[in-house]
Amino acid sequence: MKTKTIYLLLLLFITLSLAAQKEGKEVSHYLFPEFTRGTIKFKAGQVQYISLNYNSVTEEMIFNSNGNNLAIADPMSIDTITILGRQFIPFQNIFYEVVEVLPVPLLIHHTANLIPPGKNAGYGSTSETSSITERSSFISSGKVYEMKLPDDYRVSPKTEYVIKKDKFYIISNVNQVVKYFPEKKEAIREFVKKNKTNFKKTEDMKLLIEFCNK
Repeated sequence: MKTKTIYLLLLLFITLSLAAQKEGKEVSHYLFPEFTRGTIKFKAGQVQYISLNYNSVTEEMIFNSNGNNLAIADPMSIDTITILGRQFIPFQNIFYEVVEVLPVPLLIHHTANLIPPGKNAGYGSTSETSSITERSSFISSGKVYEMKLPDDYRVSPKTEYVIKKDKFYIISNVNQVVKYFPEKKEAIREFVKKNKTNFKKTEDMKLLIEFCNK
């Protein structure tokens, strides 16, 4: 009888787990777990308070209006957006998060790749490359703006570190950093070697760019 009870409990657990999975994946394509009241400061001087979030797949700042998630239409009219103390600035049609306010600031470009269900390519395998059209269709349908994605879609997040000088430059290795701070070439290489700088960790990148700004 005890064995039967354990079996029934295990079966119930599996059933509930599968049911939860079918509801869709939580959030991962959004930077924040939910829409949060934030501040939009416009270049013209106006300030607006509204529910906001950042969509990493479309690389757009999204606001919630009467239950509808909509992308900000004119990013370049905005000076700064603040959500939960984190600041974002526009560049063309995307937003960068400001990590360190310095003469040469450190920014983050949050992006993500939406991977649709793979197409059957024979012999039981799938080909995700053949799903490019389906991905575009999914985005244009507006479903990517929902907080939950269908269970068979996957999101692969990516973080790019950026510095702002005369332009915006991606930095992903020591050679790129040296290129934009040539006067500190040897010191930067020594700093990276000594501190074992990980170019994928925000704290490491903050320390490096603080050093470059000294």
